[in-house]
Amino acid sequence: MKKQFIYTSILSSILLGLMVFSTPLIAQTALRDILHEFDKLRTYSIKYDAYRELNEPEYAERKKAHKKKYMDQINYIKKGPNRAIYIQFLNDATGKDSLRYQKQIGMHYTYLVPIRTHNIGNMPNMFEYLKAVKYSLFTLNKEELILPKDIPFLKGKL
Repeated sequence: MKKQFIYTSILSSILLGLMVFSTPLIAQTALRDILHEFDKLRTYSIKYDAYRELNEPEYAERKKAHKKKYMDQINYIKKGPNRAIYIQFLNDATGKDSLRYQKQIGMHYTYLVPIRTHNIGNMPNMFEYLKAVKYSLFTLNKEELILPKDIPFLKGKL
């Protein structure tokens, strides 16, 4: 009886382990939550970029606050507890699921002067944005997003 209990316990543990590890990481974390984190990164990037070049003392606090949010979000994605999930998502989104994200246009991640008219077709689409995040943070291991003009596949984009 004791041997059967031990055998059943071991078998149950093995099956539970197989179910947990065979479930894709992304399925365990809602896709909308993942996309929300990348949207926050994009928003913080734009806000920080708006203040990046301003050196006037009256903008110093806002610049510092926006930079902190931006860098914290990068560190959360790049080094946080869900790092493996974000890497898997970026690999899928720029690979097998890429068609899903190519139709979402206007995904710039740098500040655009509101006075100028911007052609939405010259902005990265969601696929290109996610590819830029992957390229900047994980391929090149940078501590911030690289400007579109410095990314080979985004040449000519805003």
